[in-house]
Amino acid sequence: MNELAKEGKQRTATLCIGILIFIVYGIIYQNMVSTDIGLITKIFQGIKLLLMLGLLAEVYKGKKWARILTVIVSIIGVFGSVSGYVFLDGSLIDKLPFLITAGLYLVAIYHFGFAKSYKAYCTHQNRYDD
Repeated sequence: MNELAKEGKQRTATLCIGILIFIVYGIIYQNMVSTDIGLITKIFQGIKLLLMLGLLAEVYKGKKWARILTVIVSIIGVFGSVSGYVFLDGSLIDKLPFLITAGLYLVAIYHFGFAKSYKAYCTHQNRYDD
């Protein structure tokens, strides 16, 4: 593995862990703030976490379909975060997670969509796939 691919591997792992941390943070925050969360909502939260975990595992393996889907999900995440920041009432401290999440998803869009290091890593990962 060349240096560019190693850099892509490290950045991909870091970004995947960051995304998962913010998903878990969102689930915990929602459960702490809302006292009336039902069982269906908790089931959906668990499904969302498992789906993102699976998707990010496939992105780490270098699958093209997972990369495209992750970029699409990240674009939706940016729009959701920005709209949450704009339309929800509260102080800047209360809205800070929305800005951080938007920034994280913007980095994900750049990394998975355009970064040469990720492309080199994917090429390395898929060199034996036919």
